[in-house]
Amino acid sequence: MGIRGERLERPHALGASWAYAANAWSALGGGVALAFFHALTVRLARLSGVRPPIAWVFAPTLLFGLDPMWTVETTLAEVYSWHVAWALGACLAFTGLLRLISTPDAAVTDRGMLVRAAAWGALCGVGAAHHATFVFVAAPLSIGLVIALARARRWRWRLMAAALLASLVPLASYSVIAWRAFHPAVVQWPVLAPTWKGVLRHITGAQYRMLLGHYGPSEVQRDYLERFVYPYVALALVAALALAWRARAAMERLALRTLLSAALLSTAYAFGYGAYDPSSYFLAGMAIGLSCLGPLGGDLLSGPRMGHVGRALGAPILALALAAQIVPWMRMS
Repeated sequence: MGIRGERLERPHALGASWAYAANAWSALGGGVALAFFHALTVRLARLSGVRPPIAWVFAPTLLFGLDPMWTVETTLAEVYSWHVAWALGACLAFTGLLRLISTPDAAVTDRGMLVRAAAWGALCGVGAAHHATFVFVAAPLSIGLVIALARARRWRWRLMAAALLASLVPLASYSVIAWRAFHPAVVQWPVLAPTWKGVLRHITGAQYRMLLGHYGPSEVQRDYLERFVYPYVALALVAALALAWRARAAMERLALRTLLSAALLSTAYAFGYGAYDPSSYFLAGMAIGLSCLGPLGGDLLSGPRMGHVGRALGAPILALALAAQIVPWMRMS
């Protein structure tokens, strides 16, 4: 809360109320997330050697962006819009690094790789400092990079050391929690006890451990999940799996299987967390999987095998899918 409050002071200093500043910060995170989402869709299309029609490039972004559960997160004072932004940004950086590592004639010196390893560690540190569940994205992506480096015979232990040291810089922001524990603000998290044990319990999320290992959404959430989350999570995972299955080149297979692993881990955690409103925890995995929908749909419906039939069917299918999102979105707004 302390770190988030420091950020919210900026729009508040310009005359905005605290509520407006908090909501605006969530909306900004949503915009950044959708920009990364679109960029990742384009990157995966190039990686897969697919040139989908422009409708298939923008459709997945609209499909995710109009989901009511996503619009709720981007219009309330919450942390999950930025969580999805960091997750998609990490996926985008991962694919770029993978392409660089796997290019045989890449003119990148060992020092250049060390700098990139540090940058990757810093990015992972930012995501982890923002939300602990970022580990379900950072871990598989980092393992994928290690595999790529090993295959290219460019793996060095100092790369891991650089990444780990760089990740500690953003993670040092947790010191704000310790400061606030012993120097309380006017309003802060009530269970943050002014002891080092209390600081450790707060950082490790001890108060939420009782929610692990079961699934118990409220009745209202069950309705929202059945209408706006489960169908799209299923579509996302199927799209990621299908695109990974169709991968031909070794780098393409590694990239898509790693992204699929990140989506599966994030989704599995959401099903194992017993909060009464777990919809937020599905968003990262859903976004990663749906970014695969553009290249997959463009290849299946607009490729040479489908011909004019695929091109004729593609637009109505997209229109119906988006209409199914827009109507409930307008009702909930």
